[in-house]
Amino acid sequence: MSTAHGPCGPSRPPTLFALRKALRHGAVWVAYSLADRRRHAMLIPDVDWERQRQRWYQPLGLPLQATSYTPHLLANLEAGLTSLAEAVEAGAVGVDEQGVHLQALEAAEVPPDLELTKQALFQEVGVVQWPTLLMAIDHETRFSWRLRGRAPTTDRALLTVYAAPLAHGTALDAAGVAFDDARAVRRGACGGHASARR
Repeated sequence: MSTAHGPCGPSRPPTLFALRKALRHGAVWVAYSLADRRRHAMLIPDVDWERQRQRWYQPLGLPLQATSYTPHLLANLEAGLTSLAEAVEAGAVGVDEQGVHLQALEAAEVPPDLELTKQALFQEVGVVQWPTLLMAIDHETRFSWRLRGRAPTTDRALLTVYAAPLAHGTALDAAGVAFDDARAVRRGACGGHASARR
């Protein structure tokens, strides 16, 4: 039935909003989507999980039972809620039906030598491509070792680690990172880097 509101009538916006929420929590999925797939397609199969879960827990340093892990989380939560209540009473934080609101921060004064420092930094580093800079930092700090918990042994392992700060710095979602990751693998973007660093 067509109305002045369109073929779906006035219920169209609420329907689309409900569909978006359903996609986010997995009640609705798209088979060919990287971001909105069926929940079971994104999780470890139950059989593999029961057989190998200890191997997946160990690199994370997590216990097998949640009861031995959650108490300190609940204690931190309780302390955070207490601090929030104190901040609300002091007027530093506001809480209403719209959410939690902080008072606007006053702009800090810009240090007088900030611009000179920035120029000196750019002159020292020069023009450099992002992959080159990322690998140079990793060479000095070994952050890929820390993130993985062990030394990377393949180009693919390095590429996966490097995708994390790239996604964080560019606000890419999982689908965007997966697409760029696959495209880089096809081009051999990190060819020889892992072996050269070892």
